[in-house]
Amino acid sequence: MDVMFWVGFILVIIAIIAVIAIVQSRHTFVCSNCGKEFRPKWTQLISEVHVCDEHLIDCPFCNVKNFCKDKGKN
Repeated sequence: MDVMFWVGFILVIIAIIAVIAIVQSRHTFVCSNCGKEFRPKWTQLISEVHVCDEHLIDCPFCNVKNFCKDKGKN
C-alpha cells in the first residue's frame, strides 16, 4: 500500500480520538475518592483508560488518580 494512505489513515484516527476526548470533556465526573464533581480537560481524557462509564483520571481536588464516574452532560 501507499505510504500516503497510511499517513492519512493515522491522521484520521488521531482526529477521531481527539473529537471524542473533546466531547467527553464537557461531561461531569465524580471522584470515587473524595466525591467531588469536576470537568477534566480534554487533553487529560485523550490517553486515559476507561471502562464503561468510568475513567482513570486525576481528581483536581484530592490529586488522586482513580476511576471517576462519568455523569454525562449537565
